[in-house]
Amino acid sequence: MKTNCRKTVIKYLPHYYSVTIIVFLLSYHPMMTIGACQVTISGSNSICLGGATTLTANPTGGVGTYNYSWALSLVGPGFAFTPSITVNPSSTTKYYIRIADSNTPPCQIVDSITVIVYPLPIARFSFSPTNSPCATETIYFTNTSTGGILPYSWNFGDIASGSSNTSPLFQPNHLFEAYGYNTPQI
Repeated sequence: MKTNCRKTVIKYLPHYYSVTIIVFLLSYHPMMTIGACQVTISGSNSICLGGATTLTANPTGGVGTYNYSWALSLVGPGFAFTPSITVNPSSTTKYYIRIADSNTPPCQIVDSITVIVYPLPIARFSFSPTNSPCATETIYFTNTSTGGILPYSWNFGDIASGSSNTSPLFQPNHLFEAYGYNTPQI
């Protein structure tokens, strides 16, 4: 950085006071950065309580190797220094990744991802008809589950029905192929 300084003195008569103005002229020659740093974070941004997800920072641009620092705040210390981390927060948590390349000065980038933690689901359902349905009768399921996140996965416990034994629907129906006791699950 180069600095030029010019001083100007102005005197006002007859009041007998003076003003001094100092003007700084700066010229700056920035260093060129080769390549622009960018980062994307892959991994699930939602889990159920007790679950885990692996977050991976994928940098592009920059020069040479990358230095990684995962943190829980922009100014806090890092707790992991690898491209990927596996996290299992007990509540919704924001994770920051700071990356610097090996250029001088380094190309630096910061990004974040929020992992949303959902409560564990409580599976509940009812069905109709409820009075000893026959094997050739369609059973209608009403999903009254709470908590958790989509998708739903039903297993009707009816192996004889083949590929119809499962359903991803919120409130499915099923025609049981086999006589006997079945234990549907959501």
